[in-house]
Amino acid sequence: MQSFLYSLQHPRGVVKHAAVTVWSAAAESPLSWWGHSRRSDILLGAAGWHCSWCFRRVAQAVNKALTYSHSDRAHRPDHTDPAAMQRRMCSGADPFDQVPEVYTLAALADATISSASEARDATDVPVLVARQPWAVPWLLPGRCEREDAPPGWRGDSRASTGTGGSAAD
Repeated sequence: MQSFLYSLQHPRGVVKHAAVTVWSAAAESPLSWWGHSRRSDILLGAAGWHCSWCFRRVAQAVNKALTYSHSDRAHRPDHTDPAAMQRRMCSGADPFDQVPEVYTLAALADATISSASEARDATDVPVLVARQPWAVPWLLPGRCEREDAPPGWRGDSRASTGTGGSAAD
């Protein structure tokens, strides 16, 4: 399963903890559980896409940073500042300035290389994105600005004066 951060512009490699669970048809009520760990060395090829922070609005990303299992990571004010979050969404920087969550040194090297790369096109994307790109423009490479991006988020005069082009300039 391919992993992305913020949009299809920021690939993060392959989700190595994706798993398939096969339940016995004879089981009356299968036990279900969630775990965030490495389960095997077997990977599912072309099993889909996972995008952890692909929100339409900056406010949704800030909400995720403040709640759920991420609340203990937002240590600095810029981790939840809307303008800083919007800049991270465009640059692909980790939401909390953390190293990738991996289980081997080889995986750390791979994740570091993946996090530095950017997709320039959207050739292998979910069907909805390919057929209706206007419905999810923030997911496309070069279209990182969210609907509720705060004025001046770029930190330059273009954003506050209304001049300039797209967020990909």
